[in-house]
Amino acid sequence: MGDTKLKLLILEDVLPDMELTVWHLTEAGYQLDVTHVDNELAYSGALRKDTFDIIISDFNLPGFDAFGALEICQKTCPEVPFICVSGTIGEETAVELIKKGAIDYVLKDRPARLPFTVKRALDEAKEKAAHRKSEEELRDSEIQLKAVFEHSNDGILLIDNEGVIVKTNRQTELITGLDKDKLIGSYFWDIQYQLLLADYRQSVSIDMIKEMTYKRLLSLSDDEFIKQESPILNANNEIKYVEDYVCPIHIHNKRYYLVSQRDITERKEAEESQHIAFIKYKTLFESFPLGVTISDRKGNITESNLVAEQLLGISDEELLKRRIGDDEWKLIRTDGSLMPNEDYASVRALTENRKIENVEMGIVKPSSEVVWINVTAAPIPLDDYGVIITYNDITQKKKAEELLKQSEQHLLAKNLQYESVVGT
Repeated sequence: MGDTKLKLLILEDVLPDMELTVWHLTEAGYQLDVTHVDNELAYSGALRKDTFDIIISDFNLPGFDAFGALEICQKTCPEVPFICVSGTIGEETAVELIKKGAIDYVLKDRPARLPFTVKRALDEAKEKAAHRKSEEELRDSEIQLKAVFEHSNDGILLIDNEGVIVKTNRQTELITGLDKDKLIGSYFWDIQYQLLLADYRQSVSIDMIKEMTYKRLLSLSDDEFIKQESPILNANNEIKYVEDYVCPIHIHNKRYYLVSQRDITERKEAEESQHIAFIKYKTLFESFPLGVTISDRKGNITESNLVAEQLLGISDEELLKRRIGDDEWKLIRTDGSLMPNEDYASVRALTENRKIENVEMGIVKPSSEVVWINVTAAPIPLDDYGVIITYNDITQKKKAEELLKQSEQHLLAKNLQYESVVGT
């Protein structure tokens, strides 16, 4: 039986009998820590002061017996196994003692049985302790599950294998606008049909909803789930967007379906607002009368509009392969000299982290045509964004300025010629 340590309480008024009990258990391999008492008062006091692995009690003691000892044990430490050892106990009395909670009894003329009885008692106590722990853990889990179920921000429904709603929480009532009494006992597909938008309800029947839903539920394996989003019109005449998550679960060997419903109305409205804002932005971006180019923080061009493509003489596909400071750009100053990369308005705005305005430069297109532009570049204060660059075509202005300059020079030459003639 091994070298099992055993904290033992012996209730025995005959010292040799107590010593015999200790000897048999020691011979069986138990390492004993023995507390010996011989009356009710000492017995009760020992149970109050200490804890024990097992109690072995004589049946008859002066003014006290095993029934009284067992009763005190069950009130004080019901988890501790109780064994009666006696030379006078009858079979009927022994059976009655066991019915009241004793593990077993051993006759004093058969002491060899004691170690085996003790082992069985300890094994049973260990098994009962494990069972109690499992029950406590299960009870705690059920309490926690109930708390999660009732206080979840998601609506939760429990559906049996026939499709009937058997349990739901408060959040489901808020989402659907239906009271718990109307939900529980209803078929899941009846509720689905009731919550359909009017346009959808006209195009399908409740039987179609039932067939689709029930087939999908039955087809789910234990490790599968259904996830879907859909708009509903709840009982309060509010349109809501709901994300459903459905999976099978087993409770007491019966199959159920757990449905989690999340109200995603705010998210869908935000997505719609973002979509509208994006459409507005793209429309403005593409119809803007100036050329516009956007880069990331590394200077890679990420966006450009049609006007930019036309001014730069490069397709959108080619533009997105370039960086704002690439050597492939051929830009010239107003005096006709080549502009170095570090002087580009876009490069300066990115490196100096400030707005660079009204820089005039010429772009030599692949066709060798020169287009004159006025450039403004500014940092974009968003993560992963670099600069926004706008181009205004000033080619006609530059041509007009050149014609004006030529006219002025021609007029000056005429005046000089006139003055020389008059002077002669």
